[in-house]
Amino acid sequence: MSKERKMEKDARRRRDSIARGVGTMILSFIGYIAVPYLIQWYVYPMVPEGIELEGFSKLLDRWVLGGVPIMIVSLFVGYFGIGSRGWLASSIIHGLLRIGWVLYLMNFGDLTGLFAMEDDNGWQRIDIVIHGFMYLMVAERLLKLLIIYGDYRDNRSAYLNGGDEPARKGKGKRKNEPPSSDGIRVKGRYN
Repeated sequence: MSKERKMEKDARRRRDSIARGVGTMILSFIGYIAVPYLIQWYVYPMVPEGIELEGFSKLLDRWVLGGVPIMIVSLFVGYFGIGSRGWLASSIIHGLLRIGWVLYLMNFGDLTGLFAMEDDNGWQRIDIVIHGFMYLMVAERLLKLLIIYGDYRDNRSAYLNGGDEPARKGKGKRKNEPPSSDGIRVKGRYN
């Protein structure tokens, strides 16, 4: 491996950030693990006597169980730079896990027995069926995978070159070309 290629590889490795990966994992921990437990600890005690939340408790358990793999993969999504192949692979896995999480969380659209209420005639169970909504959620998540691939393609050359600007595909920069295509010319200079 030549010295120049090794320097490029080291520069790319420096753009990968453990701190950013851990930060992303902490945000996922808050969303997928801490929020359900906070709901159980602080919202459940405020529920009146005549309401049973056994089905809702199962939903929160599915929230946590399905969120653990997403939280682990989010470490890699945050670690890799946005133009790297590692970022692309981990983001696609993350997106597919989120599709599975939504389906698992909502029990594939069948939320029968989510909660029950007591009235004069006994217990009344609330059933919710949201199959159409589930199809929309899965379609939205699949479209998000296309956006992930587009982000990868847009940022790939900048990632490989170590800068913010994509590499020029020609022989080199022309003499009178402005530093960027969106520069504004003031008094003969590009700003």
